[in-house]
Amino acid sequence: MPTKAHKLRLGLKNFENTFTGAEAVEFLHKHLQKNPNYGMQVTKDQASKLLKQFFNQRVFTAVDLKQNLFKDGYALYRFNANFKVSPSRHAQTMNRPRTPQETQK
Repeated sequence: MPTKAHKLRLGLKNFENTFTGAEAVEFLHKHLQKNPNYGMQVTKDQASKLLKQFFNQRVFTAVDLKQNLFKDGYALYRFNANFKVSPSRHAQTMNRPRTPQETQK
């Protein structure tokens, strides 16, 4: 997701490498629609729900630390530099050696 500098109106502060909730929903919605596994039937509401899950998993955080929910709007967010992706069970099974019984199938 592209990030850029945003200026908060109240404090007139610049926040680098951030994105708004609306930008995130728009970006993810377009990305999912282009994906052949999802297609044009994906709605913005579904994209917003997926972003809420990413927020709850701390993939990204709110610039305003008092904010504890993802909102599709002008609230600012940034990616969490400390976020670690753990390997999925699928990836772990793909990388393990196959048993003789599996090779006969």
